[in-house]
Parts: sequence; C-alpha cells; structure tokens
Amino acid sequence: MKRKSFADNLKLLKAELKGTLNSLAQKTKRTGCPITQNLINSLSAHFPDYFGNGQASGMAFLRWIRDIDQASDSMGKEDAQKLRTWLLFIWNCDPPKDRSRNVSEKALKTWNDAKQRTRGWAVRIRFDLLHSDAYKSLNYAPALKVLNFFHEQLRYEKIKGKRSGNRYRLLNGGEFSFTYTDAILRGLTRAQYSRALKELHRMGFVDFVKAGSGLQKDYSIFTLSDRWQKYGSREFLEVKFPERAKFGFQ
Repeated sequence: MKRKSFADNLKLLKAELKGTLNSLAQKTKRTGCPITQNLINSLSAHFPDYFGNGQASGMAFLRWIRDIDQASDSMGKEDAQKLRTWLLFIWNCDPPKDRSRNVSEKALKTWNDAKQRTRGWAVRIRFDLLHSDAYKSLNYAPALKVLNFFHEQLRYEKIKGKRSGNRYRLLNGGEFSFTYTDAILRGLTRAQYSRALKELHRMGFVDFVKAGSGLQKDYSIFTLSDRWQKYGSREFLEVKFPERAKFGFQ
C-alpha cells in the first residue's frame, strides 16, 4: 500500500477540520454562545481559501485561538482542544502560496533578472539608525522588511581617491520608487505594504517626494528621511501622510 505524502495528509486534515467546523456550527445554534458563533463565522469566512494562501493575518489567528479557549465549555473541551491543535498544526506546516503569481510575466522576468544580476550585492544601513529609539519602536514586522527594501533601492557611486564613508556618493538625490508590484514580488501583500509605509512615514524613516495617482507609470517617489533621529522627543517633526497617496504598479 502506497504511503500517503505529507501534502495528502494535510489535505485530509483540512477536510476533517472543515467537518468539525460544520458540526460546531450546528451545536452553536443550540447553545447560543456568542463567542463560538463569532469564531465559527470568522473561520468559515476564511475557509477553505484561508489555509494555504496566507491571507488571514497573524492577529486573526491569535484571536481565533483566544476565542476557542474562551468558548471551550460551550463547544466541548474535546472539540475545542481538537480545533486548537489542528489550527496550530496547519498554521505552522502549510506554507503560503507564491504571491508573485499575481503580477505580470514582464514584471516577474525583470525581478528574476535583477535577482541574478545583484547576487552578492549588499545593503548599506547606518548603525545609528539600527540603534535608534525609532528603530527599537518599530514593532510591525513588514515595516522592518520594507525599510530594508527601501535601502535596497538606493544607488551609490564610488569616488576615486576618497576613503572611509566619504568614498560613496548617493545618486539621484536618494530618490526612489517602490510599487505594490515590488512589494508583492518580495512576498508582501498590498495591505501589508500600505500599513508598513504609513508606519515608516509616521516614525520618520521615509518621506514622499511625490505622491502618485495610482495610475500606470504614475507611482509615488520617496526619499529616506532623517526625522527618525528625533523620534520620541519634542523636536520630532511630524509630517502628514498624503491623503490619497497611491504607490502604483510597474
């Protein structure tokens, strides 16, 4: 008898979990527990598309686990423990689908060519930024990724005869673009990139040179800012985020 693969077992596990959700939904109608009802509604809304495409946030997952614990008496401790175990297992073992399939073939080819061309390149990030209060306060993980990706966009020219930090000159005035497509190719969703940019702007890491319209080829232009140096102090300069900033497509 052929042994089932991990993918086959995971598929069966998802089907069994869906059956448990349906069973709990019927039980909830009898018990009338509001927490359980909200949990079932939330899980069912994401099922079956949620497991495997990474669209639900980590906060949603933690909220599901919390609700299971709170409603364990009404749904039955055995079912609650089973549901909790299955959710944890699927969350840890089912990798998200490749989001790059949502972009054009041209953009994907350009990205793959760029990865090959820039192998071995390095990103320059100042130590005082890494050790700053603003960086320590940056708790949204996608924002940390986007900050690295923004530094990736900077281009430098080496000046002959110069030594130390003065031997590199920043090109294009430090201006760069970073679109939704760029974010998706690097594994982020549109929502994650949008929130990350707002966080970085709020804390003084990035400023807008031009806010794009969102139409093709009219994307936003950014520059890295030094406002973060005074983040948390009275001297910190707050800049209003553009109301209708669109990051555009490539």
